[in-house]
Parts: sequence; structure tokens; C-alpha cells
Amino acid sequence: MKATVVGILLAAFALACVKADNEHTQCYKYFLNKDHCVQATGVEADRCTKKESHELESVRLMTIQSGGSGRLQRRYNGPATVAEHATQIYSCPGLKPDPNGYEVCVWAGDGNGSKNTGWLDKANKVNCGKQVYIQRKDDKKSVQYATITGGCDFGNVKPESGCFQIGINQPLFESFKPSQGEKDKKLIASMTWDFNNLNFDNPKNAAY
Repeated sequence: MKATVVGILLAAFALACVKADNEHTQCYKYFLNKDHCVQATGVEADRCTKKESHELESVRLMTIQSGGSGRLQRRYNGPATVAEHATQIYSCPGLKPDPNGYEVCVWAGDGNGSKNTGWLDKANKVNCGKQVYIQRKDDKKSVQYATITGGCDFGNVKPESGCFQIGINQPLFESFKPSQGEKDKKLIASMTWDFNNLNFDNPKNAAY
């Protein structure tokens, strides 16, 4: 999967088997309906058999604030517009925040029930605890691996934007050796990420 994303600083966190269709998240279904396959899926029938391109003309940069082995194929790269704030609205149960660990939050949908879960929320926790890879665009040496520990509200966005968003915590942000300008803005542009199962050999991290 290929598309466009930005590095998003998460200021603070508040804290392999085939799944039935009703367990798939909103974002999983978005990509399946759009491209007829899903990269990094845990469902063999849904795997992409060729390089699919999930391109987004504009991805929003966010400053998140806490509230209540093969070649990596990239889901997210490109230009962006800027939004000021987003809120972590869901923390995965049973995962204790690690002040030194690499953690991310993904889109939690619009909060309006089981059909609008984004990648995860309280109605569908299937992607909690999964590992993602994230790197600067076109810089394989910068790749890092992080754990999904919650879901974020990225503002009033739809799946074609929200499913591409990700928030990163301070230790992960620092691991990319941000420039002074990136530190001042609390964002890193031109990042890419996906679930760490692109070769279908790491089912515990498969996207659902």
C-alpha cells in the first residue's frame, strides 16, 4: 500500500487467524472496498497480489494532545495541510504506557458506533497492541517499530483522510533526530507507516 502521511507528535498518551467480517474495522473495510485488497492483512483472501497504490492528495499534520524483512511498502507519503489539535479518545486496555517506549495512536473513527471505528475504538479493539513500522519517506535507515496503544480523534475527518493518520509519542519523535524546526513545530513531514505484516509472516501484527 502506498499513500501519503506526516510525522505527528503525540504530546502525551493518556494512558492469526481469519476474522469474521463484523470484526473488521472501518479502515480495513475502506481499503478493501476501495482497492479490493488490504496490505498487511491477516486474511489470505484479502491480500494484495500486486503493488496497490493508496494515494492521498493531502494529509493533515496533527499535534496530538492527550484527552480523557523484505522491502517495506509504504501506505503514506506526501504534502499536507495543518491542523492544531487532536485528542486521544481511547486507550487500549491492558497496555501500560512506557515512558521510554515507542507508541502510536491511530484513527478512532467518529465515535458513533461499531460501524465507524476507524482503525480501533472501544467498539472494536482488534488492532490494539499491534506493531507498526514508521519511517521518514524514502529513508529505510530511519525505520522504527512502535506499538498501537490507543485511538485518536483527528478532527472532523472521513476515512479517506482519517485512515492515513497516526500520532507518535515523544520518544518516537526524538528517535527520528528532528531538526530544530521540526521540534518547534512538533511535527515531521513526509513519514510513512503501515502494520508490520507486509510479508504476511507476522500475523500477530496483521491489520484487521
